[in-house]
Amino acid sequence: MGKHYGLDIPTLRELRIDVDKEWQAKAITNLQAIAAGMTQGGVPFRGASIMEVLAPTSKSNRFLKSQGPDADVAWDEPSVLLAPQKRRFDLLPEDAILPTNGVGSPAGRAQIDGTNLSYFVLDFDPAAEECAFWEWTLPEDFDPDRDIVIDIWWISTLNAGDVRFSVAIQGKTVNETWDAALGSTYNVTRAPAAVAGNLMRSLLRITPTEWDALDTVILKLTRPVLAGHAADARVIAVAVQYGIVGQSTQTFFPLAEPVEVVATGMPDPGDYNVWKTLNLRTLAGIPEVATGVIFHCENYGDKSVSHFNVRKTGSTDDRALVHLFDGEKHLWGMCGISTAGNIDVFIRYQNEIRLWITGYTISGVTFFTNAIEKTPTAHSVWETVDCSAEAPGACGLIFEVQGDYTAVDTVGARKTGSTDNRINMIKNHTWIVIGCDGAQKVDLYREDSGWNTFWLMGYITDGAQFYTNGVDKSLGSTHTWQDILTVAGAKFAFIEVTSGYMGLRKKGSSEVIFLGCPHSWGIIEPDSDGFIQGIITAPETDFFLVGWATPQE
Repeated sequence: MGKHYGLDIPTLRELRIDVDKEWQAKAITNLQAIAAGMTQGGVPFRGASIMEVLAPTSKSNRFLKSQGPDADVAWDEPSVLLAPQKRRFDLLPEDAILPTNGVGSPAGRAQIDGTNLSYFVLDFDPAAEECAFWEWTLPEDFDPDRDIVIDIWWISTLNAGDVRFSVAIQGKTVNETWDAALGSTYNVTRAPAAVAGNLMRSLLRITPTEWDALDTVILKLTRPVLAGHAADARVIAVAVQYGIVGQSTQTFFPLAEPVEVVATGMPDPGDYNVWKTLNLRTLAGIPEVATGVIFHCENYGDKSVSHFNVRKTGSTDDRALVHLFDGEKHLWGMCGISTAGNIDVFIRYQNEIRLWITGYTISGVTFFTNAIEKTPTAHSVWETVDCSAEAPGACGLIFEVQGDYTAVDTVGARKTGSTDNRINMIKNHTWIVIGCDGAQKVDLYREDSGWNTFWLMGYITDGAQFYTNGVDKSLGSTHTWQDILTVAGAKFAFIEVTSGYMGLRKKGSSEVIFLGCPHSWGIIEPDSDGFIQGIITAPETDFFLVGWATPQE
């Protein structure tokens, strides 16, 4: 090669650097230490004064993150790059298979020539059960461990009465009987649009059973006879959404350490007894992709009763003055965050409430700007409440419950289909994270005082799983912190607490918040093996694991 850049070598591979030479004067230092200490996957970077090495991470799907000027680089979770992704099939009326041999009465296929466009529909009669079939093959990137969502788009010429659709669906592979019973049927019931002819959606969330990529799927859509809606339901399309192998399912992210934001964000007496806006990007390092935050609040002051609440900045909700918070109490909750990273906090008195931000959520967890009231109409009984219109495709629901300090405020919440029967007093205020069934229905309970009001704050479509019946995780002894196994790898555990003096924390944490707690739902980060710790003062205080936030795949 001759001479290049002053080096008389025939090939570049013969270039050698003498790492024992004193290179300080030439501004190259500690090369020998770097070369000797690096392992595969490590990354060299410029430290404060010399070259340093970032050791390889033990976890996959991590990226190299700049932490700003005058700070070392670090590995981080790619919440921006790997937000939950889904793909979909569109099942159209013109592709439907309509039975002719007695398997069922066929829906009527028709082309509608409207004022502005022409389109195909399937007309499902109100007086006779009718059906249609579709078949397709699952792609290679289908993720069998994630729920699928069936999204039925339809219109009607009437605006009264309920319309019910039923879906039976099954995957088939080689050597399985093709013409066999389709198995379980899933139902969803919705009222038509307030304006006849307007488009409506009916969604179902289904857990696939023994499905694999490249299976052939058969879907049967039926409209059962249901009194009250006397017109055809015209199906425009059916969309089937599915998860992708290798894509992240994580939507809940714990902070490295909880961050207390009241002392820093509300230092002045004028910050109290008013709604105060806090920027959590500055105070707690919440990223721009966050849709909401997880918090733990503690009343440590000398007032027996306080007023406390949080809301997404931009909301006009104003329930703080009716939300009393007993002295020496604590509870957990979730709140939406504005696009600028703000929440509003109301605290009646200074030096009384601590608010710890423990984590955040991303796309897959949705929060409303203003909460939607979903209070059951009945008293002293469990009532099924339909949240499908407000929370399409949800697997979990987030509620805030408002009670009355002077009245009996016994409440309960459970996934529809559950036999759980835990009803306890909330002592005026609590937040709930609970599963719903595939049609976004949940069972709610309130005492006959009529004071308890349920507000739907948001919903979860990805990154969490919920049991139908809570798993008992109650402790066998009192006054000592004890290990509780949740789910290995879980990012958060959702723990229903029946009430009493208690504490919950991540195993290995030094947190010692051990106060009274009303009927509430703890949102606790486990360690990597799935362990949290709990403490109680009386055996009547019980813990139930109702669900968990799933890790990144």
